[in-house]
Amino acid sequence: MARRKSRRSTRRSTAKTVNVAGVLEAGLIANAVTQGMFNADLKTFFFNTDGGTGSRAANLNQITIREIIAGVTGTGAGFGTTTRMDTTRPGSGTTYTTIGEGKVITQILQPPQAPNGIAWAYVNRRGAIQCILPVAVAGVESQPCPMPINFVLQAGDTIQVMANTSADREFALSCITNQGVHAIFSATPAGAADTSLTHILSGQDLGSSLTGQAIVAHFATSVDGAKLSSGGGVYYLNDRGLPMGGTVATKPQNLQVKPNATGGVVVGLNWQARVTTSS
Repeated sequence: MARRKSRRSTRRSTAKTVNVAGVLEAGLIANAVTQGMFNADLKTFFFNTDGGTGSRAANLNQITIREIIAGVTGTGAGFGTTTRMDTTRPGSGTTYTTIGEGKVITQILQPPQAPNGIAWAYVNRRGAIQCILPVAVAGVESQPCPMPINFVLQAGDTIQVMANTSADREFALSCITNQGVHAIFSATPAGAADTSLTHILSGQDLGSSLTGQAIVAHFATSVDGAKLSSGGGVYYLNDRGLPMGGTVATKPQNLQVKPNATGGVVVGLNWQARVTTSS
């Protein structure tokens, strides 16, 4: 029986048209989404390479596609980075520097500095010491030093620095505990005497501030040098007045101070951070 020949149907191609109004509508919707979710317009979200549109405070919370990829893959600075901006506010010899959000500080190439003398510096977050920082007198710097911890900045963080005159005798102790607490204690010795250091914010002594916590890193600054009879620095005295640990002090005018882990202790109640001077 003969097979019937089937007809092949020929496909007809039709010209596709682009709905311009639909494209514009989709663009407006996408722009609204990126603006609402990432605080960045569509162009900034996809094409910006600086983590935001500038250094204004209103743009500190912008996130771009570059930052999302970097945060997921671990190949960049992560989420919410932005251009650094500096402001200064006068007051009691203290300088504040406003810094952008999302940056991870892992090393310090140039520590906070002052022209004549400097006691301490720290990252201030909502009125608390979030991270202590090494300090230096301008022009007296060693090699770059690692951070005590990797520290992630947030919007609104400031760096607070205590700049002194070259003759100011303020003794400052900066320390970190095993619970991640950062604290700074200071006092100004006068003459031949024992001087107990107190917390720069709360005014409490060592024991009241850090009871039950172990000091795992610390450093101290002082201009007194040979006048320091307490081991060239500060002693951690227990409730019976016996030295249990401590750290030497560095004169910033001669050498850049750096954190160390020698002489750390588990702090008990009624303990003191005590400095003894011969004159």
